[in-house]
Amino acid sequence: MITYFRSKRVAEVQIVAFDFGALLGESETLTAAALVATIVSGSGAPTLQGTATIAGATVAQLVGGGVAGSLYQIDCTVSTSAGQRLVSSGQVTIRP
Repeated sequence: MITYFRSKRVAEVQIVAFDFGALLGESETLTAAALVATIVSGSGAPTLQGTATIAGATVAQLVGGGVAGSLYQIDCTVSTSAGQRLVSSGQVTIRP
Protein backbone atom coordinates (compact mmCIF):
# COMPACT_ATOMS: atom_id res chain seq x y z
CA MET A 1 0.00 0.00 0.00
CA ILE A 2 1.24 3.47 -0.86
CA THR A 3 0.42 6.56 1.19
CA TYR A 4 -0.01 9.84 -0.69
CA PHE A 5 1.49 12.67 1.33
CA ARG A 6 0.37 16.29 1.04
CA SER A 7 2.13 17.91 -1.92
CA LYS A 8 4.89 20.36 -1.03
CA ARG A 9 6.51 23.40 -2.60
CA VAL A 10 10.18 23.26 -3.62
CA ALA A 11 11.16 25.66 -0.80
CA GLU A 12 9.17 23.87 1.91
CA VAL A 13 10.45 21.35 4.40
CA GLN A 14 7.68 19.08 5.67
CA ILE A 15 7.32 16.02 7.86
CA VAL A 16 6.24 12.72 6.36
CA ALA A 17 5.16 9.98 8.76
CA PHE A 18 4.75 6.22 8.46
CA ASP A 19 2.53 4.37 10.98
CA PHE A 20 3.41 0.70 11.51
CA GLY A 21 1.03 0.19 14.46
CA ALA A 22 -1.29 -2.27 12.69
CA LEU A 23 1.68 -4.50 11.82
CA LEU A 24 3.20 -4.81 15.30
CA GLY A 25 2.52 -7.40 17.98
CA GLU A 26 1.22 -6.36 21.41
CA SER A 27 4.59 -5.58 23.01
CA GLU A 28 6.63 -5.25 19.81
CA THR A 29 8.50 -1.98 19.19
CA LEU A 30 10.37 -0.34 16.33
CA THR A 31 14.13 -0.53 16.86
CA ALA A 32 15.55 1.09 13.69
CA ALA A 33 14.40 2.94 10.58
CA ALA A 34 16.00 3.74 7.22
CA LEU A 35 14.42 5.90 4.50
CA VAL A 36 15.24 6.27 0.80
CA ALA A 37 13.76 8.69 -1.75
CA THR A 38 13.49 7.75 -5.45
CA ILE A 39 12.09 9.43 -8.57
CA VAL A 40 8.73 8.15 -9.85
CA SER A 41 8.45 10.85 -12.53
CA GLY A 42 10.28 14.07 -13.27
CA SER A 43 13.85 14.73 -12.19
CA GLY A 44 16.07 15.50 -9.23
CA ALA A 45 15.30 14.13 -5.80
CA PRO A 46 14.03 15.51 -2.51
CA THR A 47 16.39 15.77 0.42
CA LEU A 48 15.77 13.65 3.50
CA GLN A 49 16.88 16.06 6.19
CA GLY A 50 18.35 14.88 9.47
CA THR A 51 17.66 11.52 11.04
CA ALA A 52 14.30 9.79 11.05
CA THR A 53 12.53 9.88 14.42
CA ILE A 54 10.80 6.84 15.93
CA ALA A 55 7.93 7.57 18.32
CA GLY A 56 5.93 4.52 19.34
CA ALA A 57 4.88 2.79 16.11
CA THR A 58 5.45 5.85 13.90
CA VAL A 59 8.51 6.96 11.95
CA ALA A 60 8.76 10.65 10.99
CA GLN A 61 11.20 12.27 8.56
CA LEU A 62 11.75 15.84 7.33
CA VAL A 63 11.70 16.17 3.53
CA GLY A 64 12.85 19.23 1.59
CA GLY A 65 13.77 20.28 -1.93
CA GLY A 66 12.81 18.43 -5.08
CA VAL A 67 12.01 19.69 -8.58
CA ALA A 68 8.63 21.29 -9.35
CA GLY A 69 6.32 18.93 -11.24
CA SER A 70 8.14 15.81 -10.04
CA LEU A 71 6.71 12.87 -8.11
CA TYR A 72 8.90 11.03 -5.61
CA GLN A 73 8.50 7.86 -3.60
CA ILE A 74 9.85 7.58 -0.08
CA ASP A 75 10.38 4.04 1.23
CA CYS A 76 10.66 3.48 4.98
CA THR A 77 12.17 0.20 6.17
CA VAL A 78 12.00 -0.62 9.88
CA SER A 79 13.31 -3.38 12.11
CA THR A 80 11.32 -4.47 15.14
CA SER A 81 12.06 -5.97 18.54
CA ALA A 82 10.51 -9.26 17.31
CA GLY A 83 12.87 -9.48 14.34
CA GLN A 84 10.46 -8.29 11.67
CA ARG A 85 11.64 -6.10 8.79
CA LEU A 86 8.72 -4.04 7.44
CA VAL A 87 8.51 -1.59 4.53
CA SER A 88 6.00 1.20 3.95
CA SER A 89 5.99 3.60 1.00
CA GLY A 90 4.63 7.06 0.39
CA GLN A 91 4.60 9.48 -2.53
CA VAL A 92 4.93 13.25 -2.58
CA THR A 93 4.39 15.66 -5.48
CA ILE A 94 6.46 18.85 -5.70
CA ARG A 95 4.73 22.14 -6.57
CA PRO A 96 6.45 25.34 -7.76
